[in-house]
Amino acid sequence: MTISNMAIAELSVLGSFLCFLALIIKKVWPLLVSRLDEHIEKVKNQIDSAEKLRENSANALSQANQVSLNIQDEVEDYKKRSKERIEQLEEENRRYIQNLKEKAALSLSAQLNAELSKQKDILLDRLADLIAERLSEKVKDQSCEAIFSKEDLKKLVQ
Repeated sequence: MTISNMAIAELSVLGSFLCFLALIIKKVWPLLVSRLDEHIEKVKNQIDSAEKLRENSANALSQANQVSLNIQDEVEDYKKRSKERIEQLEEENRRYIQNLKEKAALSLSAQLNAELSKQKDILLDRLADLIAERLSEKVKDQSCEAIFSKEDLKKLVQ
């Protein structure tokens, strides 16, 4: 059996191809695999970092929500205490005003009673003077003289 030139050429191409393939597998494949492994490791690291960031973000959001709830609770509590304090101050104001009204009424009543007493004394003095005058005129008319003091007349009027 003779191998034809064509078959030799094909075998030599096949041999060259297999040598080329062996060279590529021996030299380039490990380099390619190591680059792919590096890239895979880099992607894994990025995924891990992204996962940690997501977890941190979720924790931060949870804490922010909790702080927000606490602040809302504090605001509601402050509103409630403020409302209670306002009601308390309004009640104190009502009592204070009522107390002032009562004191003013007592003061005015005392002033009025004092003024009435003063006016009563003045009127009694005038009445005593008038009665003394009239009595003096009548006594003079009857030829008797009687002397009445103002104090005596006041006692009589009262």
